[in-house]
Amino acid sequence: MNRIPRPLARRLDRLAYRAHAFHRYAHHPLCPAYAEEVIRFGRRAAVCRGCTFALAGTVTGLAAALTWPTPFTPSGALLFALLPALLALFALAAGARPHRLRLGKRFTRTAPLATATAFATFGLRTGDATGAAASATTMAIMLAAWATYRLRGPNRRPCLVCPERHGPHTCRGFRVIVRRQAAVGRMTGRLLRHLRPLPEK
Repeated sequence: MNRIPRPLARRLDRLAYRAHAFHRYAHHPLCPAYAEEVIRFGRRAAVCRGCTFALAGTVTGLAAALTWPTPFTPSGALLFALLPALLALFALAAGARPHRLRLGKRFTRTAPLATATAFATFGLRTGDATGAAASATTMAIMLAAWATYRLRGPNRRPCLVCPERHGPHTCRGFRVIVRRQAAVGRMTGRLLRHLRPLPEK
């Protein structure tokens, strides 16, 4: 039995991390069928478009809420909480049938999250129970929207109709990933072959 020295184990971890860093946050196959779902940075990196737009909306809403004056009185905070609720329902309706209705991520990710984050923060800034209730209501609505989206699951329709689905080779969406994994496996094998077995007791 061989015991992997800690420096070598850390080297193997870094090797695997770097090999898969280019698609770690893509969250979709890297093929033309999913080209609209990812943002490419040259040929070396890709990130998920939906996650990027969601993060952008959250940051924008938070920055706006912390920069602008509170746009409503504490007594009217609950009424303003209806707007992110409507946006959340709109985003869910748009995502329920992705093959029938395709809306941009600005409408289904950035706008709802920017608005909800802004109003939740504004509600907390009012400093009273009504504002806190508005903030809690807004966050509950968005959590419900997120849970519904997770239950729906990813849109795999392009994979279901892809002619490469049952082909003899790895499809284009995962070909580069599999190639990187094979290269990591070969490098790992070469490094481990030089280990000396532990002496038997």
